[in-house]
Amino acid sequence: MSLNLTRKNESQNLLENPEFKAKWMDLHGKCPWASLFQDVRYLEIWNRHYKNVAEFIIVYEMNKDGDLTGLFPLSRCRTTGKLSLAGDYHSEYDSWLALRENGDSFINKALLKLGEEFPDKRLQMMFIAPGSPMKWVEGKWADQIILKKMPRPLVALDEHNRSAESLRKKGNKTRIRQLKRFGELKYKALLSPADLSEVFDEIEDYSRLRISALHNNQLEKDENRKPFHIDLMNETDFVYPTLLKVDDKIASAQICFQNRDEMLLCGTSMSPFFAKQSPSKIHLLMLGEELSKTSFKNFDLSPGNGYKQRFATRTEKCDSVTIFFSKSDFFRYKTKRRLVKTGQGALEKLSITKTRAFKLADKVRHKLRRVKLRTIPGTILKNIGLRIYDSKECRMYSFDLQSLGSLEDPKQMNVDSVSDLLKYKPVEGWQDTPSQFHQKVLRNFEQGIHSYTCVENGKLLHYGWLVERQEISQVTEVGQEFTLPANTAVLFDYYTDPEGRGRGLYQNSLIQGLHDAARIPGTERIFIGVLADNAASRYVIEKLGFKYEGSLFKKTVLGRISKWQNWYPKSQIKEETLNLEESYST
Repeated sequence: MSLNLTRKNESQNLLENPEFKAKWMDLHGKCPWASLFQDVRYLEIWNRHYKNVAEFIIVYEMNKDGDLTGLFPLSRCRTTGKLSLAGDYHSEYDSWLALRENGDSFINKALLKLGEEFPDKRLQMMFIAPGSPMKWVEGKWADQIILKKMPRPLVALDEHNRSAESLRKKGNKTRIRQLKRFGELKYKALLSPADLSEVFDEIEDYSRLRISALHNNQLEKDENRKPFHIDLMNETDFVYPTLLKVDDKIASAQICFQNRDEMLLCGTSMSPFFAKQSPSKIHLLMLGEELSKTSFKNFDLSPGNGYKQRFATRTEKCDSVTIFFSKSDFFRYKTKRRLVKTGQGALEKLSITKTRAFKLADKVRHKLRRVKLRTIPGTILKNIGLRIYDSKECRMYSFDLQSLGSLEDPKQMNVDSVSDLLKYKPVEGWQDTPSQFHQKVLRNFEQGIHSYTCVENGKLLHYGWLVERQEISQVTEVGQEFTLPANTAVLFDYYTDPEGRGRGLYQNSLIQGLHDAARIPGTERIFIGVLADNAASRYVIEKLGFKYEGSLFKKTVLGRISKWQNWYPKSQIKEETLNLEESYST
């Protein structure tokens, strides 16, 4: 038996060698635990699109007859030097190929070879392919690995399948009925690469927005991801994407892969505009019902906790392993984890959750990046001063729709563009972090609020929002709320990046929002609020013809806060909202 490790051009030559690829395919067919992610066709296409990002590495073993008896495909990031299995984050299941009799011995030798080549690195196999031999973890590597068991939720596609039954449950019938109020509900399989290409960017943007908002992880757009999936669909039968649509709008998308006798869920995406109706849940049940009519044995929801286990008919276990080639690196990792656990324990005693701690740390980092050290003392003194004395006024304006004819709609802004909002980058210390901003974006879209954005050269220069109907307005700047007249639309939360100021973006965005609000059936008036000390915004608002209606005030004197509202005598605000006054001490 000869064991080889190839890198760079040598690995590329093997991938292009028909004889070697034929032996690879033969070994893949004989390996009992092989998944599609170790298939040479899959990895050849992945390498085609990512060879400038990652170096392809192959560890392989041949017998005396020249046949492959083991193969371990890996990659090394050209930027960070990080070791991964070939396919990196695209591959759901990590493993190696070998014959049944040498599964443990081959991976043991392959890891020793890797340790010689990369003595200071570590290798993570996030989810090891089901059925992979694991006795090797009890030997030499026992003191250099982190081994975890992860749940692997499965939906049976036999007589135990309950997808159709679940769709008939009261809650799901209500969700379906609510979705149908927006238009015709259609389940659709994408059967051609062109079909997938047409919607790929949109469904990826929905996914990135949700990941940023819910997991505080801002994924940069991967320009290779789309052509990789299109080529996979064009050259293999691995990819099976489906959509749930409301008329011509995507409500949910699921990208699955055929993994031998199972269908594997590898990617989900949900439109924020239909999130209240949980279209991904309906979509998953429809997909499960469809797959139950095929020859696949299981619908693999992919390893993980959370919602997936609620759909599963059974849950198996899946191994997750991190191998440390350096014992000193392993010791440092264990020491760091102990310190982190100690810190987590201290935070729990203070009733601070892990998620809250991460968000707080992210906010502090965000502030520190945008604050100059020399300004900190002045900022502290200013904040102390505001506790002693502060006065804020928020002025409310309304717009007469009869005046709209004199304002031509510039149609400069993009409306409800998730792609634009993903380009948000805070430049001022008071602004939200990207995760906080995207949380607000999700909430707004889920409530039917519309965004207006302008992007130039990949940078978000301007954004603002339109509420079609609002009864009660929350004015956070002065900590008050008031009741709006019936049939009122509201424009709010406008911001222009310093690079875009002085170019009329705010004015054009307001005019476009006014025109769109006027087209909403039944709209009688449009409101907007602005702080009294924001002279630039007030100038634009008053220039466009907005009429002053009244103000909401908040005053702090020696820690005592007073709030009240004063309205112009001819104001359209209802009488019951007038004369609000509240006082208390902090």
